[in-house]
Amino acid sequence: LLKNHHSILPLQQGQSIGIVGSACNASNNIFEMFYGGWNSGNYYVIGGSGRVIPASVVSVYDGIIGRASKENFTVHASLSDDLDSALLLAAQVDVVIACGGARTTEGADRLSLSLDQEDFLVNLTTKTSTPITIVALAPGTILTPFANDADALLAIFFGGAQTGTAIANILFGDSNPAAKLPVTFPKNVTDTVQPCHESICNYTEDLYVGYRALRNSQVAFPFGHGLSYTQFQYDWSFL
Repeated sequence: LLKNHHSILPLQQGQSIGIVGSACNASNNIFEMFYGGWNSGNYYVIGGSGRVIPASVVSVYDGIIGRASKENFTVHASLSDDLDSALLLAAQVDVVIACGGARTTEGADRLSLSLDQEDFLVNLTTKTSTPITIVALAPGTILTPFANDADALLAIFFGGAQTGTAIANILFGDSNPAAKLPVTFPKNVTDTVQPCHESICNYTEDLYVGYRALRNSQVAFPFGHGLSYTQFQYDWSFL
């Protein structure tokens, strides 16, 4: 849980929920991963020699629908990245859950640090007044230009077969989020070490890569960041 403005999460009974974005219902195409190469992956599973292909996956949409049916929630969905449809739905519900994802694999660089639906999420968060939670199906470090305008932000790294169940547990407050970021999310891609596309590459960063490379930079979310639903404070105690 990276952001939770005004404690929008966990969701409250009686709310109407809008689920938007194709990544909320991303497929788990087993055929594609079997025959697309040893390093094929998706939003749920990393590509490469260490991948474990689940027989089925609980999508974010499936997880929310399953959990919402147990209590007094109504759910509406627009499972595409069509902005007009998403905005129309957002105007009719109490809260919006929007998803974005990206994939990565062994043996190749990602083309960018952006989620595949970045433009959709940026436009959605800036054009709706309905409280919105972004769920990022992250393959590692990502850019989050939508974070300032979103009310809450969740990130999950290759959740596998029970991705949607895990997300729903957090959204509905069945589990108290306690995880911390294992990476830093930079503000700008230019703050990171850029891939080299030449035949000879001179990397001079030494150990100053990842979160160490950003130690003197403004970042979106630092290594080790993570919120929970617990409220607490520290005070001095005089004995």
